[in-house]
Amino acid sequence: MSDNVEILVVDDEPGIHEAIRCAFTAKDYRVRSAECVQSAMDVLGDRLPDLVFLDIRLPREGGIELLGRIRSLDPNLPVVMITGYATIETAVSAMRLGAHDYVEKPFRLPQIARIAERALGVRRRSRDVATKTPEDTTSPLPAEDPLIGESPVFRKVLQLVDRVARTPSTTVLIRGESGTGKELVARAIHDGSDRAKQPFVALNCAAISESLLEAELFGYERGAFTGALKEGKPGLFEIARGGTVLLDEIGEMPISLQAKLLRVLQERSFRRVQGVKDIEFDTRVLTSTNRNLEEAIQRGQFREDLYYRISVLPIELPPLRERPEDILRLARYFLDRFNREHEGYIEDFSEAAAERLARYPWPGNVRELRNTIERAVIQTPGTTIQESHLGLWKQIPKEIGEWVLSLQEPTIREAERTLIEQVLHRSKNNISRSARMLGINRSTLYHKLREYSIQT
Repeated sequence: MSDNVEILVVDDEPGIHEAIRCAFTAKDYRVRSAECVQSAMDVLGDRLPDLVFLDIRLPREGGIELLGRIRSLDPNLPVVMITGYATIETAVSAMRLGAHDYVEKPFRLPQIARIAERALGVRRRSRDVATKTPEDTTSPLPAEDPLIGESPVFRKVLQLVDRVARTPSTTVLIRGESGTGKELVARAIHDGSDRAKQPFVALNCAAISESLLEAELFGYERGAFTGALKEGKPGLFEIARGGTVLLDEIGEMPISLQAKLLRVLQERSFRRVQGVKDIEFDTRVLTSTNRNLEEAIQRGQFREDLYYRISVLPIELPPLRERPEDILRLARYFLDRFNREHEGYIEDFSEAAAERLARYPWPGNVRELRNTIERAVIQTPGTTIQESHLGLWKQIPKEIGEWVLSLQEPTIREAERTLIEQVLHRSKNNISRSARMLGINRSTLYHKLREYSIQT
């Protein structure tokens, strides 16, 4: 694709044309306009653009009808639907007909720009694949998935991440269920700050014993303990000097080590294990947890003074079930990613598969969705992912899932507790099997059992 990007906007509101034109002024993209289906077809007949923004509601013929025509002209031309009435049904209808994404009025210019860049990236890769020779090598995939979502609740998260990134020393507590993307948020904060060129180091506090955890954080001097390196070892606060340290699962840190961490955060210095001198550091500390720390404080499992020290700027990540508008966006991103990673040729989801993706409660959140799409890309024999390729509801009984989906928003906690109890009953209290059925790991399930006081 040439650098002279051309975008077509099909909408009967002149203000929409001007807003989208303004979004790309700095990039020098050419934006063409059409007010109805016929004028749009005239433009398309002259020359195909690189991207189309298409209003669902147009005079006479609607946008859905025009979407079908565009697909027949070029199946790979990305189309972003514009709607003032965004619902899951709207998204499923547009996505199953081949829309790349959709945006709800009123939209913001940065939002339009992000959606456009993702769509243009897909367009660029589809053309690269079409012209690729056996001698060509594929471009490397990014190591981390980006933060994807345009739902109102997730927009607030993105706005907060942007603000937090501009305060490069303040401690941040990132909260959310397992699989919601807490480490991705931490990386986005680091990458958006003036520390971005320095190291980002993450440590799972639940995965290491207390003695080793202290050594990993602060390092140790030679001969500090049996098995220690003779020359000693720097800790993460030294390794990430000038950068960012993420303490994942901070709620699992032993209470004795919490006191040492509090001192380090307050004094901005630490001592290695068996060390005798203080080492000053300039490292931003981010923390994350899927536990209810307020309840942990009441039970004496977490220090209240440390809680207030690490949560100067809290960020609450919503579970995927609370941002259903983003499910198909994420699914399409993962489809594109795993097509490239596994050299797949999957074009789309079937209508039934898209409906199931949108309606499934995703107890494992974005991580479960990611794994589901990767599995489907590998297993799908044709070019369309069918409902059966998703493997959803194969382990959790259908009647339980349908019961959960019938509940209203205020009873989400009740639904989660009851679902866990039902799965435990069916697995005969087998924790490993129950965790697999729920799409979460064992430690997360243990957290949930403690949170809801469920006895096994």
